[in-house]
Amino acid sequence: MRRGEVCGLRWCDFDLDKARIEVRQQLLVVRAPGAADGGLLFSERTKTDHGRRAVDLDPTTVAVLRTQRKRQAEHKLVMGGGWSDEHDLVFTEPDGRPLDPESVAKVFARRVARAGLPRIRFHDLRHTHVAHLIAAGEQPLLIARRLGHASAAFTQDRYGHLFEEAGSQAAGAVAAMVDGALVTNL
Repeated sequence: MRRGEVCGLRWCDFDLDKARIEVRQQLLVVRAPGAADGGLLFSERTKTDHGRRAVDLDPTTVAVLRTQRKRQAEHKLVMGGGWSDEHDLVFTEPDGRPLDPESVAKVFARRVARAGLPRIRFHDLRHTHVAHLIAAGEQPLLIARRLGHASAAFTQDRYGHLFEEAGSQAAGAVAAMVDGALVTNL
């Protein structure tokens, strides 16, 4: 997901029992003099029309989200009336206000540096996810839908080099299977 989509996630966008997110909005940064809410604006439009989409989750992510919901509920109790619950967001500031997507990217960069890892932007996580999906043999149409791309052709154009690498790996895997079958049958 894009950082604005993550920051705009609401609990009503999740069905944790079905392990699914409905991406329905994003949180935009609007830096203009006198902008309300610190320059943050919720938009029911995503970057593209196909950005409004369902994303299936794995069991580990569902467990992490259940823990997040529990921690957030406990934090709300402690904060009492000081908790801002206007948007029902999944990821918030300590007082319940929306996270600034630009601040999320900066915090992420600091944590990456502190961990001694190579520099990677928050958005690069999205690209890494695509690389893993391609390496796992997922179909371009499924990847396009998951990312909110308009078409599998766009996804293939954008990540074509990764599809080419996966194709040569697939050829090697098929050859190994055939070679193994030939040896076994001799």
